[in-house]
Amino acid sequence: MGQVAAGVGMIAQIAGGIIGGQSARAAGEDEYRIKNYQAAIAMQNAQYETQLGERRATELGLKQGQLLGQIRAGQAASGVDVAGGSATNVRRSEQAVFGIEQADIRDAAARKARGEVVQAQLDLAAGQAAKRAGKIKEWGTYISAAAGVADKWSKASSMGLTPGGGGGGGDGSDIVNLYG
Repeated sequence: MGQVAAGVGMIAQIAGGIIGGQSARAAGEDEYRIKNYQAAIAMQNAQYETQLGERRATELGLKQGQLLGQIRAGQAASGVDVAGGSATNVRRSEQAVFGIEQADIRDAAARKARGEVVQAQLDLAAGQAAKRAGKIKEWGTYISAAAGVADKWSKASSMGLTPGGGGGGGDGSDIVNLYG
């Protein structure tokens, strides 16, 4: 009876180790997939931010073009020569300011997009780390289970509960010591 109980205990430990190891690996792979999905979303966000910045800069450019036309029309209505001199300098200055404003919009969008790209890279790295950690936990669980089985085998063998084992025999009540 003691041999059967010892055998069942070792088989249960082996099965638990296998299930635990596979679960650890699966958890790491799940985290890996989640992080890859998050990285893909971050890359889409980066693309969106870039497109949004370009659209806003274009919209601003159109409004500024209208404003420049109004400036020129105002200059002409005031009798100022719009073909040269200070009138042209005013419009060039406005165009330079407009260019800076558009560049600021694009730059802000690029910074947001870069932040999303960095987040995607961090997510990918975290996914890889989770996958590796899952594999390490898997093998750690296998090794731990094997060590537990070896310990139980050693105890069972010393009590004469294994084939060819030495030791006592008895009524099987000492089997409890296997799990201590």
